[in-house]
Amino acid sequence: MDVEDSEKSSNTQDSVDSDVVVPVPDDTDFINEVLLRLRLESSDSLDVPLFDSSCSVTGTVAKLAVWNAILNPIGIELHEFEPGKFALSSLNTHRYVNGTDEFVQQAAVAFYWALKTHPCIKKVKIAHHLFLIHCFPLMKRAFLENDSLETLSLFHCSLAPYSSVEFVGALSAMTQLKRIKLEQLKLDSSGFENLSRVLERNQRLEAVSLHCATLCGDVPTCLMNVLCSLPCLKVLSWSCEHLAPAVGYGIAQLLETTQTLQELELLFEEDINPECIQAVASALERNTTVHSVKFYYAYIYNRGAEALASALTKNCHVKYLKLCHCEIGDTGGTAIAQMLKVNKSLEEVDLSENNMANATGEALAQAISVNPVLTKLNLIGNRFGASAVISIARALVSNDVLELLEIGRICTDDVAEDAVSIILGDEQSDLCYNESEQLVMVFGELKSFERITATWGDAGIFELANTVKTSNTIRKVSLEGLDEISVEPQKQLLEALGENSSVEELFFPMYLPCYVNTAPMLADYLRKTTSLKRLTFTLEAVQKDVVSLLADALSQNKTVQYLEIVCPNVDEHAEKCLADMLRQNDTLETLVLNDYASQFEITVHEPLVLLSHGLKENYSVTKFKNDFSWVPWFGMAQVQEVIRRNRVALNAAARFVFSETKDATSLPCDIANILKLRKFHKLLQAFGKLTAADVVLKIEAAKLRIDQCHVK
Repeated sequence: MDVEDSEKSSNTQDSVDSDVVVPVPDDTDFINEVLLRLRLESSDSLDVPLFDSSCSVTGTVAKLAVWNAILNPIGIELHEFEPGKFALSSLNTHRYVNGTDEFVQQAAVAFYWALKTHPCIKKVKIAHHLFLIHCFPLMKRAFLENDSLETLSLFHCSLAPYSSVEFVGALSAMTQLKRIKLEQLKLDSSGFENLSRVLERNQRLEAVSLHCATLCGDVPTCLMNVLCSLPCLKVLSWSCEHLAPAVGYGIAQLLETTQTLQELELLFEEDINPECIQAVASALERNTTVHSVKFYYAYIYNRGAEALASALTKNCHVKYLKLCHCEIGDTGGTAIAQMLKVNKSLEEVDLSENNMANATGEALAQAISVNPVLTKLNLIGNRFGASAVISIARALVSNDVLELLEIGRICTDDVAEDAVSIILGDEQSDLCYNESEQLVMVFGELKSFERITATWGDAGIFELANTVKTSNTIRKVSLEGLDEISVEPQKQLLEALGENSSVEELFFPMYLPCYVNTAPMLADYLRKTTSLKRLTFTLEAVQKDVVSLLADALSQNKTVQYLEIVCPNVDEHAEKCLADMLRQNDTLETLVLNDYASQFEITVHEPLVLLSHGLKENYSVTKFKNDFSWVPWFGMAQVQEVIRRNRVALNAAARFVFSETKDATSLPCDIANILKLRKFHKLLQAFGKLTAADVVLKIEAAKLRIDQCHVK
C-alpha cells in the first residue's frame, strides 16, 4: 500500500481547536513532498539485523542525519540507543514555533512516517513540547498504526487542544509496551476505563507511571484490577492530588497478590485517608517482593508513619524507604526509629523534610548504635537540636556500617557545650566554637564514613580535609549546602585530596566557584588523581585563566567519566577551551554543561557550535545534557549529531563483539578506546545478559579478531 492509499484508508477521526493550524492527515501532496525530502524509499531504511557487524557506522549516521535534519529544529531526535533499537525523544532545546510553521508540519510527517515504517523504533519519550500541542492528529495516527513500541513517555500539556481522554485513546492499538509514563492527565471515570483497556492490552508491562493533574471523576475499580493482573509489573508510580479510596485499597490489593512488584512510589498533595494508608501498610507487612517504598508529599502524619513502622518491623524484604514531606512528627519518627532497632533489611532511609525533632533524634541514635545494615540516612529538613545530633554522633562511634548521614542545619540548644565535652574531653570543651563548629569536630573524629557531606562552613572544611587525608575508605566528598568558604580551607581540602587515593566523586555546589588562588591546586589534583570518576564544579567564564587552566587539566585526566560544569556566563573562550579538552580526553562518557543563568539565549556567539567541533574528534562521550536552560536548536543539533555517531559506534562495536566475523572494516576508528569504556561494558552486560567476567572474555576475543584483521 502506498502513502496515498494508506492515508485514504485510515478512518481515524481527529478533532482539534479550529484556531490551531495543524498538518491535515489527508494532504497527501504535502506528505509526499516531505517524504521526497527525506529521500528514504525503503520502509526498513534503519532496520538492520541485530548481529549484522557489516552495518557501517557512517551509513547509519548518515541515515539518522536525514531524519534529524527535519526533526531537530523542533527539538525531537531519532537515535540508536541499543544495537538495532532506536528512540524518538525530545531534546532540551527551544524554538519559538506555532502550528502554521512549515518545519513543524514537516517534522510531524517525519515523526509519523518513522513510526509507521520502522518497527526498530522501540522508545518514544516526549516531554512538555509544542510538537504535542500542534501536531496531535498525525501523532495520534502514528501511535494507532504502530505496534512495536516498548517504552512510551508522554506529557499532556494543558495548552493542548485535545482532551486527556483523546490523548489516551491514541494508545489504544499498542500491545507491546514494557514501560509507560503518562503525565498531567485529567480523566473522568470513562477516561480511566479507557486507560484500563490500554494497560490490559499490554501484558508485557514492567513499569507503569501515572501522574494525574486532577481527577475529574472516581477512579474505577477496573483500573486497579488491571494493575493487579499485569503478570510482569515491577514498578508502579502513582501521583495525583489525593489518594482516592479505590486507589488506596487497589494498591493494598496489589501488594497482597503480586508476585513481581519491586518498587512502589506514591505522591499526593492532600491528606491521605488513614484507613487507606492502614490498608497499604497491612498489605506491605505480608508482601515478599517489594524492595523500594517511596512516599512524596503524602501527608500520612504520625498515624501513617506508625502504621508503616509496624509493617516494616515484620517485613524483611524492603531495602529502601523514603518518607519525604509526609508531615511526620516525633511520634511517628520515634516509631520509625524503634522499627530500625529490629529491622535487618533496610539499607537506605530518607526521612527528609518532616517535623521530627529531638525526641526522634535520640531514638534514632539508639537505633544507629545497634542497626547492622543501614548504610544511608537522610534527615535534612527536620528540627533536630545540637544535643540530638551529638547523640547520633556518639552512636556512630560504634557503628562501622553507616556510610552517608545527612542532617542539614541544626537548631541550637543550651546543652550543646556539655554534650560536646562528653565526646571531646573537658580539656577541649572551653573552645570558643559555636554549636555547628563543635559538631563538626565530633564528626571529624569518625572514620567509618565512605561518603562525607560537609555543610558547616570553614570549620567543616578543615575537619573534612583532615579526614580525607587520613582515610582510605571515603568515596564521595561533597560541599553541598555551602555558598562560600575561605581560600585557606579550600586549599587544605585540595591538598588532602592530592594525598587521597579513594575519593571517586567530588562535588562543588552551584554558587561556589573555583578561586583564582586555588585553581592551580585543583588542576594539579585533576592531572594526578587515579580514583576520581565524577566531578561537579562551577566555572566563571570571566576568569579566563582559570577556565584555560582547568580545561587543560581535564584534557590530561584519565579517570573522570562524568563531568558536570556549571557555567553561568558561557562565552566563546570557555566553549573553545572545553572543545580543546574534548579533543584530547578519551575517558569522559557524560558531559553536563549547565547554564543556570540562561546566558545561552542571549550570548553573542552561537552556543555549542564550537563544542560540537571538539566532540567530533571524541568517541567516548555518549551523553550530553543541559539541565537549566533551553538552548538554540542549531548548536544542540550539532552536538547531538556527534553524540548519535558515538552511540552508533558503541552499538556497532557491540555487534562485532557478539558476531563471529573477522571483518573489522566497518568498525569505528576509535575502537580501541570504545572497548575500554565502562559504558560499553555495561551495554554488553545488559544486551547479552553477561556477567562482568564474561564481558572481559568477549572483549579479549574481539581484540584478537581485530588484530588478525589488521595483520591481513
